[in-house]
Amino acid sequence: MEPTSSRTRLYVALGTVAFVIIILVTYYFYTTSRQETPAITGQMLLTLRTKGDNHVTSLFTLDAQTGDLRARPHNGFMKMTEHVAPSGGQIAFTAMRLSDLDDTPTPMQVYRQSLDGTEVQVTKSNTFYKRNPEWSPDGTKIAFMARPHAGGNATFENNWNIYVTDLSGNEVEVGEGMMPQWFPDGKRLLALGTDGLYVHDLETATATKVWALEGGESLFNMKIDLSKDGSQIAWTLPGAGKVYVFAVDSTESFSGHITHTIDAHAFWAIFSEDGEKLALQEVNVADFENNPQSRVTVYDLATLDATVIKDLTAYDQEQMFITDWR
Repeated sequence: MEPTSSRTRLYVALGTVAFVIIILVTYYFYTTSRQETPAITGQMLLTLRTKGDNHVTSLFTLDAQTGDLRARPHNGFMKMTEHVAPSGGQIAFTAMRLSDLDDTPTPMQVYRQSLDGTEVQVTKSNTFYKRNPEWSPDGTKIAFMARPHAGGNATFENNWNIYVTDLSGNEVEVGEGMMPQWFPDGKRLLALGTDGLYVHDLETATATKVWALEGGESLFNMKIDLSKDGSQIAWTLPGAGKVYVFAVDSTESFSGHITHTIDAHAFWAIFSEDGEKLALQEVNVADFENNPQSRVTVYDLATLDATVIKDLTAYDQEQMFITDWR
């Protein structure tokens, strides 16, 4: 009987070892898969208007990890669409005094603010509705969009121009378009034109259409974002319920291809600083007029897993902007 008993003990020992190995392997793959999905972190910069607040918008900071939304002091100004300088030491935004809201149309201006709260007006021109300031990669210039005249239909793409100013307010008109985005070389801007995406070369003062919009013209509610390293473009088409993500294969000749198509009715799109995630300001269209259920949703671009990080139903859908994520 001894040989049988020995074999039994051996089998039990081998079975125990195998069980422990299975547990360890399962734990390893479980923890590894969890580590492969990085946490959603950083600070998003939003412009919002509380429902019922007339025309007054304010700047907000959204903690992407906790969902904490914090309004920042307006100091007697209506402020919109801010962007962080590459150094992190300044922000740019557009603003006008609250006392000017009821007067004859007054141009908004571009301001910059340092970490100690000091605000300096950059532009002084008579272009109207300035918004979406974007710092150049070297921090010496700011691109923005504006309209040359007050009045008219602000929702038409061809009523908007792109401008670049230095920090002393020396402003230059670049051309027609919206949503200017700097390429990493600091010499070119990507912009949304009337019929597609354009690259504006600041050295040659030329504009080249690099991606045509098939089947129609661009609309005011479409938004674009260029990742920090210039390798990806996000383009929202809220009317079609699509968001396209492009990989930029070459920035010199500008070629690219679509890598992701996200089914979402979204307006604003912002890449995370590492380009691995995309934040969208989404809505529901079934009852859009009464309850659009606006929210900030983050998509992991490796898996397209979606996480709603903030409900924005307390704010006016017509005055929502997500303009940076650091």
